[in-house]
Amino acid sequence: MKLIRILPIFLENFAAFSLGRRFRALKLWMITRALGSEGIATLIQEHITYARRLEKMIQNTPNFELLAPVPFSTLVFRFHPRNTRGNSDTMDLEANKINEKLMEAVNQTGQVFLSHTKLRGKYGIRLTIGNIKTTWEDVSLAWEIIKQKANELTNN
Repeated sequence: MKLIRILPIFLENFAAFSLGRRFRALKLWMITRALGSEGIATLIQEHITYARRLEKMIQNTPNFELLAPVPFSTLVFRFHPRNTRGNSDTMDLEANKINEKLMEAVNQTGQVFLSHTKLRGKYGIRLTIGNIKTTWEDVSLAWEIIKQKANELTNN
């Protein structure tokens, strides 16, 4: 019986070297030195604005749904084609498989990196806006790629 999950689900597709406390502090110091506290605040606010704009786009796109509120710059959503058949449990399992394939297809483009999580048994795709060089054009491109790959999955 598996009682403890050694690798949390949010780290399954995250590859990086271990970041100790001192290294994280150095990264923060460098960013603060480069941008200043006001610059960091402005950057975070821009990212939250991008996330809110994308939130509205997701809400207005058929077959996509948000799985969690968007208080900051991380969005958790899923593709849920309405043509799935069966009871709600079967539909959720099918949607989970489709979303896993969608995330993999988007990541394979090399233009966007998405991660995933599970909320109440539903496989959610996580898009986080956090790089200091991210622009609205980058976020918009990511959304277009996601929609394109979702369309390709449903047409095959």
